[in-house]
Amino acid sequence: MEAIILAGGLGTRLRSAVAGVPKPMAPILNKEEGTSKPFLEYLLTYLKNQGVTRIILSVGYLSEVISDYFGSKFQDIEIIYAVENTPLGTGGAIKNALSFVHCEDVFCLNGDTLLAIDFKEMYCGYQRSGQKMAIALREMSDVRRYGTAKIEGDLITGFEASQDVANQSSPKAGWINGGIYLFKKKLLMNFDTVDKFSFEEEILEKKIASIHPHAYKNNAPFIDIGIPDDFHRAGVFLKTIKGLNDG
Repeated sequence: MEAIILAGGLGTRLRSAVAGVPKPMAPILNKEEGTSKPFLEYLLTYLKNQGVTRIILSVGYLSEVISDYFGSKFQDIEIIYAVENTPLGTGGAIKNALSFVHCEDVFCLNGDTLLAIDFKEMYCGYQRSGQKMAIALREMSDVRRYGTAKIEGDLITGFEASQDVANQSSPKAGWINGGIYLFKKKLLMNFDTVDKFSFEEEILEKKIASIHPHAYKNNAPFIDIGIPDDFHRAGVFLKTIKGLNDG
């Protein structure tokens, strides 16, 4: 299996807690051992344990910090770097990285989040669905921070943005976008898009009705280190993920 990891963001929300490194390289402290390692290293370890053998890292801001640390291989995973010389947006970054992908189907995920799903299970559901894309959805008791997916059966028909639900006075349960995608390489390559564009706006909003992605529903552990509060609890959280600390 191959996966694209988006690791080129500026990480402005996290700079109050971590400065001088790309957000995925934020050091996660293991208080018991008194050591730390980058969040991205935990993510790569998880992907290795899920059977991913080749990673395309989409990098931009301080990319040399990542490439100097990992080089061309992490344990059994081959690492390829798709470098953004200028910011391309999430969509442009994905499309740029796709030129390095070998497989027909590829996973894509963010370098600052971890949703501890079963990748093989998601892949099998995607294959059975016959759709050209699948999105991992995480059930939440309150979706006001994230927005929520609109679902009919096992298909995603749209998304309700966070700003549309954030002002509700009481919590709203639903399924959030877990930030893990699986799609056919040719799907995005065939879309007529400019070099710089937002995957969320141009694909998930404008083209969702024609794609109707398969909804991979799960309740797997989830963390987003993009907000300082979540970053500070990441060390404890990651200790709870089975197999993550022995890779």
